[in-house]
Amino acid sequence: MTVETQTLDLTHESEEIRHQISETRADLAEKLVMIEHQVVDMVQGATSSVAHTIDSVKESVAHTVEAVEDAVHGTVKSMKHALDFTDHVRQRPWLTLGAAVVLGFAFGRFFSRR
Repeated sequence: MTVETQTLDLTHESEEIRHQISETRADLAEKLVMIEHQVVDMVQGATSSVAHTIDSVKESVAHTVEAVEDAVHGTVKSMKHALDFTDHVRQRPWLTLGAAVVLGFAFGRFFSRR
């Protein structure tokens, strides 16, 4: 082999290596773009899932607060009705009179023994 032939072979190999490097760079760039799109899609999906979860939690908390408020309101209303002696006297005057007489008699007997 002559020096010229060796030089041509090296030049040819050099160009082939440059071409392979160029193809590898293009392939890597393409793969990086695909990975970037996949990452963006995953982040958007995760963001959407988190947003949906937050909305669900907010809705659940709102329903729970509403249910507790209704329960407390109902309990307060029931207690007011149960402790409204004036209303009980109006609805059952004879029963109230009988209870007053019995209690008066019981207290009278209890305190008269002393």
